[in-house]
Amino acid sequence: MKKLLAATDETILLGMRRGDHITYLEVMESSRSIRYSAKPGDIKPLHSSAIGKAMPSTLSDSELLAVVRKVGMKKVTDSTIVTIDGLLEDIRISRQSNLFITHGENVPDVMVIAVHIELGGEPLGVAITGPIGRIKKNQAEYGEHLIALIQHFSQLEKATALACII
Repeated sequence: MKKLLAATDETILLGMRRGDHITYLEVMESSRSIRYSAKPGDIKPLHSSAIGKAMPSTLSDSELLAVVRKVGMKKVTDSTIVTIDGLLEDIRISRQSNLFITHGENVPDVMVIAVHIELGGEPLGVAITGPIGRIKKNQAEYGEHLIALIQHFSQLEKATALACII
């Protein structure tokens, strides 16, 4: 996470699914004056957060559908995807690149790019977040950083991976 923060100077999030929502476990905020601000323990919806979309992405479509029906799809912002078909399509497309993205779906004017990783058998999400304009401009570079993170952790032993995340 420190390397991502150093490479991007955008807020970096580590989260996990807890029941019907995502809980941030660690937050490393950007030093920029205009940034996304959060704190560990913050709770976000599954359907409108990038980490929330990344977490169930490893499920089959039928399992994913069951989760979405159980959790619901409350409109959080004007950009929130609120149809099951729309969310399933968004996740299917995101699975191709392993990058899960929101454009103001959870917080207006904030874009988030997230990936799903496994550490010690625990599914987690890591995200880069900030103002839409700045994240969009750097989307390809930030996506490469996150894909490199997935590759890095897939090669580590479980104990080493847990010690390295922060």
